Amino acid sequence: MDREKFISARRDLALSSLLIIIAIVAIMTVDFTASRTTAASEVFTHATMPLIYSIGLMIISIGIAVPAVIKIVLYKEENTVESSEGEQGTEKASSIVVIRFFATAIMLVLFALFLGKISLFIETVLFLAIMFVLFGQRNPLKIAIISLIGGAAFHFLFVSILKLPF
Repeated sequence: MDREKFISARRDLALSSLLIIIAIVAIMTVDFTASRTTAASEVFTHATMPLIYSIGLMIISIGIAVPAVIKIVLYKEENTVESSEGEQGTEKASSIVVIRFFATAIMLVLFALFLGKISLFIETVLFLAIMFVLFGQRNPLKIAIISLIGGAAFHFLFVSILKLPF
């Protein structure tokens, strides 16, 4: 396995670890008294959805973490890598990825914290706009149009189709 795959496996492990932590916190904060509905008895309600999403996030995160750990364990660095200009560019790109990763995680946590306090449409539009800027989109017209369409689609899905009270 080459160094790029090793670095990629480390990133996957970091991402899955963060997602597992988020899922555990979400499971711990779910009000189980309000979510007594099961698939066998009735239709799922908005109270059962956080638990389902948390468990799904946990399963997906473990599915990402296990192969990453296997790749990291199997990796053995054979030669000492000497620093060159190309590797410095790779290190700079790697640091940008790490910054974007943690900024995305912070934005997701903020999105979840403000979910009941701000209108879903406004919060989604702001979240999408900030994420577009974070990941390099600089055209304000594109950011505005896609954020508004994404916010409207997200609102339509959760409020009109799924009938969740936002």
